[in-house]
Amino acid sequence: MTILPSKPKKSGSKGDRHGVVQPGNRPPSGAHSHHLNSCAGVSSGADTRKGSCTPAVSSKLSTSANQVSRGAIPKGGAHGSGMASVDCSKKPTLFCRDDGSGYNSDDEYGTGFRDDNMEALFEERLRRVRGFHIKAVRGDGACLFRAVADQVYGDEEMHSDVRRLCLDYMEKNRDHFSQFVTEDFDEYLARKRREDEHGNHVELQAISEIFSRPIEIYEYSTEPKNIFSPRCDTTSNAEPNPPIRLSYHGTIHYNSVVDPLSATIGVGLGLPGYSPGAADRNLMRDALLRSEVHEIEEAMLKDKINMTDYERTEQEISEQVSILFAYITNLALLFDELCN
Repeated sequence: MTILPSKPKKSGSKGDRHGVVQPGNRPPSGAHSHHLNSCAGVSSGADTRKGSCTPAVSSKLSTSANQVSRGAIPKGGAHGSGMASVDCSKKPTLFCRDDGSGYNSDDEYGTGFRDDNMEALFEERLRRVRGFHIKAVRGDGACLFRAVADQVYGDEEMHSDVRRLCLDYMEKNRDHFSQFVTEDFDEYLARKRREDEHGNHVELQAISEIFSRPIEIYEYSTEPKNIFSPRCDTTSNAEPNPPIRLSYHGTIHYNSVVDPLSATIGVGLGLPGYSPGAADRNLMRDALLRSEVHEIEEAMLKDKINMTDYERTEQEISEQVSILFAYITNLALLFDELCN
């Protein structure tokens, strides 16, 4: 009987890495992010679902604070402006748990990094170039869902509802989403339902489909590094919904990216005829309409008043003429009597 040696256990626990970020330290090779390394799995299954748009693929971001400050971020991707260089030839590293199976994404194991100077430069450049503001959310393991809740509901405390909708949707569409999960799908769903579990690229794709909005991920760049798209209806002529914009920091944390000039809260909630800012536009239109009606009524009233004055003057003239005519007639009669 041959006894095989037991597999070595990987040291370290998962925990909440949001509170243990080591300043200035980048994660080890292979331990990267919520979604970047394992996006290849989603991309490879692009043709398995009819009418579904799969997310873009990207790998580890190599951007320095000096590059951000100079604006000399390496070009790459389809847009070729402000996007970090990527190396899609590297295959994702599959980490193993104690039982030999692997979690679905590298963020279950790795640690992030923190560079306050880079963060400040990134935030300043995003505001200067695109006019966007980064709205920080709490880093408690639910940052992805908090950032999405802020984008959709305007309240990050709705993150539990976003998580529930996301996992329920994935469970109902398990034939599709299970293809991109390396561990047992039921265990994966049960684990992701915990409030402190991080979300990754699979959840982002599901959220994009739920709210029918693209999701743009900004990672130390003024152009989105990753774009997740909802189902594509090529026959529809409707204008696409505005995107959900998130920023990604230190390979571990998501924040909400807000465009102060374009309201998008409530888009994708299925409210009939809902359009962000429509209430204000309708109020302005109604006010202008009422103002125009009031001006028209005033003009008509003035015309009527003017016409009344004219008619009164004309009547007075007619009366004077009648009086004069009667006077002349009486004089003529009197003259005839005197002559006869």
